[in-house]
Amino acid sequence: MTVKTGSECLASLRDDREVWMQGERIEDVTEAPGLARGAHTLASFIDKQHEEAHRDLLTYEEDGERHPISFLMPRTADDVRRRGAPSMNGRAGQTACSGARRTTRTHPSWPSPALRIF
Repeated sequence: MTVKTGSECLASLRDDREVWMQGERIEDVTEAPGLARGAHTLASFIDKQHEEAHRDLLTYEEDGERHPISFLMPRTADDVRRRGAPSMNGRAGQTACSGARRTTRTHPSWPSPALRIF
């Protein structure tokens, strides 16, 4: 899967999927109250993959095309570290895009929660 833009992501959500909320069918999840904000936030995260400052952190190149880092099949220890790269703001324990603080405690021998980027 190549890297999409936020607009492409929103367009892909505007299809004939059947979504119901509080007994009412939602025709367009990108415009419905209660769902639109989340859809547009996701689109803004996806757009970060195209920003020069974040491109190498959030994507990788294979066969001349860029792909989201979450699709990188780790083959080496470096690949695993790359998928678990520090956040864009450089603080450990936060996700690459959202900056949301991770509170998960794990056994020291288990992979760091920072390895789960998306």
